[in-house]
Amino acid sequence: MATFPRRIENMIADLRGLPLDRNLSVKRIEKPMGEVMQQWLQKHLPKSLLRLEEIIERRWPAIVGSALADYCQPYKVIQDHVLLVVVANSIAQYALMLQKEDILVQLHNMPECRRIDQIRCCQR
Repeated sequence: MATFPRRIENMIADLRGLPLDRNLSVKRIEKPMGEVMQQWLQKHLPKSLLRLEEIIERRWPAIVGSALADYCQPYKVIQDHVLLVVVANSIAQYALMLQKEDILVQLHNMPECRRIDQIRCCQR
């Protein structure tokens, strides 16, 4: 459904004999809630506060190695202690699981990531 400026809608309403819209509120385009929250967080949170996922993502090549980092990337921390990693294929998943303990040790070396104690994989 197309939306028109209020003056156009009032002109059409006047032609049709309908009551005019004298409301002073501004019509705005609806946005997805995630986008609104992201904008609010960027505006009100200090720039120094990064999400845990962003911290891990920035250091990911150093954690898993540049070769494996091309085929997997951290996606999300769920339940406050489980790192979900998106992998490109089953080979990358197997390689990641072989390095699981080393990855957890490196994550525990970062103060922000000490609570992560599990790694789970999901394919694209």
